[in-house]
Amino acid sequence: MRTLGPTGTIYVAVDPQDGRKGIDGLAGVVRTVLGRDPASGDLFVFKNRRGGTLKILAWMGDGFALYIRRLEAGTFAFPAAGATELAITPTHLAMILGGVEAERTRTRRRFQPAPGMSGTSTNSSNERPPSRVEWSMERSPELDIVALREQVAGLLADNTW
Repeated sequence: MRTLGPTGTIYVAVDPQDGRKGIDGLAGVVRTVLGRDPASGDLFVFKNRRGGTLKILAWMGDGFALYIRRLEAGTFAFPAAGATELAITPTHLAMILGGVEAERTRTRRRFQPAPGMSGTSTNSSNERPPSRVEWSMERSPELDIVALREQVAGLLADNTW
C-alpha cells in the first residue's frame, strides 16, 4: 500500500457533488472546480447532496483509488467554508468519518515550539535516543495519514462499512 507523504494534503470539496460520479468524474471536479492535480498524491474528499455518502479520491502512484462510505442513517458533519475547498488535517478527517462535529469541539492548548526549535532536547552531555513519544511527535503527520489509510483499507477489506 502506498502512503501519503508528509507534503500531501487532504482537501474537502465544500460543495456537494453528484453521487453518481466515479473516479473520472471526481478527477474532473478536482481539475476544473478545485484547480488541482488529482494525481498529486493529495486526498480529495467529496460528499453527496444529502450528506450521507462520502467519497475519497486518492492517487496511489499507479492509478486512482476511490473510497466510499455510505451511512444508513444520518449525515456526515462537513466543515463550512466560503471557498470551494478546505484543507483539513488527518485528525479532522477522522472526526468527519467518526461522526464528530468539529465546529462544536474545542481544541485544547498544546505546546508549540518556538521557531527554530525542534521541540526535543539537544543537550550533548546527556545524549540519549529519542523516546517513543518524541519520535512519534516528530513523525505524527505522516503516521496519522498512514494509520488513516490503513484503517480505510482494513474497513474495505473486512467489508465492515
